[in-house]
Amino acid sequence: MSVERVLLTPEAARLVPAEEWLALAPDVPVEVAEPGERRAKVQPEWTEGGVWRLCVGVGVVVDDVALRESVAVYLHVGRQTDLFDCRGVAVPLNDQGAAGVRNALRWAQTTQAAPQPWATHADVAAHAGHAAAQYRDPAHVRKAERVCSEATDELLNAFPELVAVLGTGFPFYCMTDTTHPDRDPVPPSIRVYTQEQERLFAGKLLPLTVLVDRPGRIWTKEELAGHGVNIGQESANAYEYLRHGAAPPTAPEAGALVEFERANVCVRGDRPWPCHVCTTLHDRRRYPEQSWERDFMKSCVRCRQTPYLPRAVGVLSSDIDLVALTAPGVDRHGLAERVSEWIDGHPRFFRHDTRWTQQLNGAHGPLDVFVTGMQDFLRAAAWMADRDRWMEVTVPSTVTWLPVTDIDYEVGKYLPLCMELLADRTPGGGFSAELRTAKARFAARVTAEQVLSSYRRDSSYLRQLAGNPQVAALLAVRNAGWRTATDESSEDSR
Repeated sequence: MSVERVLLTPEAARLVPAEEWLALAPDVPVEVAEPGERRAKVQPEWTEGGVWRLCVGVGVVVDDVALRESVAVYLHVGRQTDLFDCRGVAVPLNDQGAAGVRNALRWAQTTQAAPQPWATHADVAAHAGHAAAQYRDPAHVRKAERVCSEATDELLNAFPELVAVLGTGFPFYCMTDTTHPDRDPVPPSIRVYTQEQERLFAGKLLPLTVLVDRPGRIWTKEELAGHGVNIGQESANAYEYLRHGAAPPTAPEAGALVEFERANVCVRGDRPWPCHVCTTLHDRRRYPEQSWERDFMKSCVRCRQTPYLPRAVGVLSSDIDLVALTAPGVDRHGLAERVSEWIDGHPRFFRHDTRWTQQLNGAHGPLDVFVTGMQDFLRAAAWMADRDRWMEVTVPSTVTWLPVTDIDYEVGKYLPLCMELLADRTPGGGFSAELRTAKARFAARVTAEQVLSSYRRDSSYLRQLAGNPQVAALLAVRNAGWRTATDESSEDSR
């Protein structure tokens, strides 16, 4: 897409002197839209070169509804409470004020030099189907493992400060360990989840049979459901809202189509998905004047501008989750920032919430690197054998999300299930040896059934994984193998 014109409301125009407009966007006409002005809907224009040319609006207050409904994309730099319901395509640059206006103009200018891809809601729904098909592929486990291995090799070549790398998450709960030749298929619960998401995403799109009906018709929820429209929330999607203290979108009992759309429970397939523009403009590395970078796990649930949450879209693909361990004395956060820059410049890998059009219908999901001190990791692994509440053991880590975030990585939850060593370049394999000892001590104290029992009382993710017989069987084999290491070391000591 390429921005052909920017309309500023009077409030937005007053935030930045007019002489700056030309400096920030020399190739984009910038105009002031009068209060309450309702221009004819400016439809995106498809050029011969295959680029959508858009008219973009920038506003501040709740009275900007007319502009929101007129332009192809509306950028809101005022309070979140003034961006109340879903009207048009709105991108929340909440509370950004003058910095938001300047960055909006900069972004418009960048689209002149290099037109940007434009994803519609239909593209996002198609991605859900693509992801579900990937998990049905019998070779998907080995493909995902190969991508993790390739990412590990490149990461180690780029950053000599790293001494070891572990893979975690999918596909590592499909094997006893990376040295064993056998691989189990994708667990049934994962295939069921992705197929449910495929149906949910498709069901949010308003079909042609509904759109061509008489204007102004009042629809009931049951009538829309009869046309295949899913205006509810599956449990996994509702959980994304509820765990961050937000209520999921609720549909009216009856109303015109526009009322269901404004309630954010369904959408037209040709409408642009605002999130790839939002994530671009909230990336401080690209737009350093942003006063804050959104937490795309929390703030999105209060946005209500699309039924497709970025986090719900992002988890459909197979993430590349790597725990990268540093040598003593390395600045963990500083290294994570540099790893993030490396990923951003990589032709193949990308971070969460940064390159949506590459991720949609792509071969894999984003690369998440959890930068962690090696000694911190080994200390946490050793603690697991000494604590009754071993699942609560964490290790300080910095992850390359957008934004780069310091977290407590839940090593207690994932080490028994799905953490496998991919590379160790410590002298003499010292890290591998210490990790084997920690695993052996843990397995000598905690049985596989006790691990599964703990998982069944935890998050929906762990509960559904623990409910797969194949995952339970592999966990039992893994636990027994760790105990064998204890027995062999005992024999050696005698």
